[in-house]
Amino acid sequence: MQVFNDDYVRLFLKIVFWISFPSACLFLAFCGIVTYANYTGQKRMIKDEQYYCQDFEYINEQFHVSLEDFPVTDIDTLACFLIRKNTIIKDSLMETRMAGCRIYLGKFLRTDTIAILTQNKQIFYLSDFDYKFHAHFGNTGYIGPSCRISEICTINGSTKNMLHISAKNGTLKWIK
Repeated sequence: MQVFNDDYVRLFLKIVFWISFPSACLFLAFCGIVTYANYTGQKRMIKDEQYYCQDFEYINEQFHVSLEDFPVTDIDTLACFLIRKNTIIKDSLMETRMAGCRIYLGKFLRTDTIAILTQNKQIFYLSDFDYKFHAHFGNTGYIGPSCRISEICTINGSTKNMLHISAKNGTLKWIK
């Protein structure tokens, strides 16, 4: 006694073939498209990383500075000066909270210097500002570039992390 008729088996195999084969082809096509998008995105990211942030002439964002090893009374209010070619362009007073402050002096050149003056007359010169490349990624890979202010700059003549200013590194000499 035969349980399955050969016609039914053939029909079942045809249905399985006609459903699974196009599904497998669509799945492979989707995998190929995603792989190609990732590959071209990586190439575009490498090219963007080399050239994208070098064209910016101005810094136009605020950054946070953390002040360490200071008595609270010395850093309650900070005076900030924007210096270009030994001339003060802008100045402002900054209120500090929890030994840190946000510095925003508007738009300034990468080559400008920011002088931070504490209440005990210690001066910190921040210079050599730069942007660093930041890549944005989505579900299918690299989307595009953006530039963020770099955390590395020169503080009183030595390259340091600009987020952390220590009382030991201050100077009492004003720029001439």
